[in-house]
Amino acid sequence: MLRSLVGSEMCIRDRSTGEGFGLMETMHPADFIEFRDYLIPASGFQSVQFRTLEQIFGVQRQTRAMVNGKEVFEYLEADEQKKLSAEAEIPSFNVLVEELLARIHVPENFKKVYFETTERVLRQQQFDIAKAPAGDKVAEKHVTTGLETTRSMLEEPVEWSEGLHCANDKEAERYTKAVLAALFVSSYRHEPKYALLASFLSLIHI
Repeated sequence: MLRSLVGSEMCIRDRSTGEGFGLMETMHPADFIEFRDYLIPASGFQSVQFRTLEQIFGVQRQTRAMVNGKEVFEYLEADEQKKLSAEAEIPSFNVLVEELLARIHVPENFKKVYFETTERVLRQQQFDIAKAPAGDKVAEKHVTTGLETTRSMLEEPVEWSEGLHCANDKEAERYTKAVLAALFVSSYRHEPKYALLASFLSLIHI
């Protein structure tokens, strides 16, 4: 069941980013034409089922791009728009995962430990593995850039997450806790108590 959900999520991600479905990329145009007529008068863009799946997986209405000055929902029938509005009140899969993660206790010193570990790994990559000379400006810049990104992710995850919209402080707080918990669980994934949850997060690409 979970793998099916992940498969659906991957399709939505591809379709929403404009990359297209992987299956479609392997098809010859003549093959597509054979069944395209059965989709009339709608395409994936006008599909209420597809918009339902997007909402289930947490695609936020506020972050959608306008199409010819209109919201994508405006291209649907009135009864379909009403159905989607009602379904939008149901917590999405994304919200449920955030709520699960937000319940996890993260030690107070975790951010400090994570940051220091990241710095050590970045320096090993540049100076031990890549063999950059001590004090090399390019290598130091790579380390500094990586640490700035890490600090932003740890201290301001809402601002760090591109395209995220939090309706209120409660949602922002939940998301902040969820990000730290996801990092914590992934960092300690080899410990039995976190192994199953870490596998779950990996499966859904978090």
